Amino acid sequence: MITVILGINGVGKSTVVKKVIKQVNFERVHWGRIMEKLAAPRGLIKHIDELRKVDIRMQRFIQEETVDVIKKQIDAEPNKNYIIETHAALKTPQGYLPGFNLHILEKIKPDMFIIVEAAAESIWKRRAEDPTRDRNDDSTLFDVEMNLEVTRNFASSYAIAIGATLAIVENKQGELDKAVNKIVSYLKMFDENANKIDITASN
Repeated sequence: MITVILGINGVGKSTVVKKVIKQVNFERVHWGRIMEKLAAPRGLIKHIDELRKVDIRMQRFIQEETVDVIKKQIDAEPNKNYIIETHAALKTPQGYLPGFNLHILEKIKPDMFIIVEAAAESIWKRRAEDPTRDRNDDSTLFDVEMNLEVTRNFASSYAIAIGATLAIVENKQGELDKAVNKIVSYLKMFDENANKIDITASN
């Protein structure tokens, strides 16, 4: 099973995923870190937060390289379950860049997309309290709200294009475990049901 967990900067996505994989037999794949490893040796960036400022054409090229790295990992161990952690949309100086295209989706074939969300005000506060990251592209609360909306719209398009399910989980302030448990329940239900069905059987 391949699940893609999406969320904008500051929503607490990584914190959620780290706790989820402690409860389920899934391997975490961090899309952005792979892109960072591919971009840094080329002298394009020094930090992951600089990725969104790289030339759009180069970002697309590195996206394609990234999915090839992930596909190779999945093909090597196809019986494993994977959580791919990434963004539905990258806010660049030239507008929002889709995190996926149809070619990429067809390579990894996600079974499920999960969006991690939080109140815009909460995200704004989390970003301000994290000095290790450069997340000042959303200069107003409206920008954060727009980023949340774009994420929903893009994720919906991905799910429709590949025939995957889409769930939205709210990561409210102080209720991390509730969000984690909700995602764990989705993953366990999907995995248990898949084991009961022989999709290779003919009528």
